[in-house]
Amino acid sequence: MGRKPLVLVTADVDPEGTEFGDHSVSLAWAYGLALEQAGALPVVLPAVVGETTIRDLVARCDGVLLTSGGDLNPRLYRTGLPARLQQTVQPTPDHGWRDLTERRVLREVFDQRKPLPVICRGHQLLNVALGGTLIVGFARAAAPGIESSPTGSQGRRRS
Repeated sequence: MGRKPLVLVTADVDPEGTEFGDHSVSLAWAYGLALEQAGALPVVLPAVVGETTIRDLVARCDGVLLTSGGDLNPRLYRTGLPARLQQTVQPTPDHGWRDLTERRVLREVFDQRKPLPVICRGHQLLNVALGGTLIVGFARAAAPGIESSPTGSQGRRRS
């Protein structure tokens, strides 16, 4: 039997970690379980790591999964966003570190030609990295009943 593929998985940012009360990595169980069921070994990417570490992690892994989470900072794809739309954006609470880390991951994935499945926020990041843009405030304009929150039925347990 061959070696199981290693898949580097990006994680969300929790503003108040339980250990030190600072920003912590947060990952829904469903990602790890799905990768395990598919025969892969998930490796969680820390939220803030240097470029050399990112390069080495991508090199050691067989693919990278960009997961869902908070909104991308609109400054990555648009300038002069009106205040009423700025209020609809819910970026990660880490002041852009996840955005920066994942953009570096994408650059390495492209350079090293690794497989790249993406989910929700991952699609948005890929779109912006390739020169695209996003429609800010779309969730507010969507029909009632459309679940766009990562805390919905995407693997986190609700009581």
